[in-house]
Amino acid sequence: MRRRKLLISLLLAAILVIDAVLLGWSIAHDETKEIATYAAHTGFCLYTLGLAFNSINQNTSSLHSESILHLTTLATLAWFLLSSIAILPDSTPITAFLEIVPILWYLWHAKLGLYLILCVITFTTRQGPPLRYPSNHIYTEKTILAGTNTAEENVSGSVGMSTCNFV
Repeated sequence: MRRRKLLISLLLAAILVIDAVLLGWSIAHDETKEIATYAAHTGFCLYTLGLAFNSINQNTSSLHSESILHLTTLATLAWFLLSSIAILPDSTPITAFLEIVPILWYLWHAKLGLYLILCVITFTTRQGPPLRYPSNHIYTEKTILAGTNTAEENVSGSVGMSTCNFV
């Protein structure tokens, strides 16, 4: 899980770099609407990056589950809103600003793709331990061999019909 959370953090760091470049470009060209927009994007990305870095060392199931659900919700919301802006006509202020320099348009779409990858990773991250954990990972071999019930089916070991006689 730590590797997955580290990958989530690295993706968010890449998104933060793209947001910082877009914010810097809008500041350099004195675009007031875009400065506010990309400042909000950068702040959002900083928040999610902090949440992802905080979740790397979480070992308990409840904290891990809570942070993964939070990251999944935020990544999905960001991807949905950015993709809805991407399909709007070219007359929106964000897309009009991005069409000035084509590399900004490519950076914006790269950010959209990174959010999609982030959504897939957070959706597929497990939120707890496996349901059936192998007993040889928990107990020693001597303890397993000393067990009286070795059947996997049920407690009594009988399979098939019920042993109760109903008259």
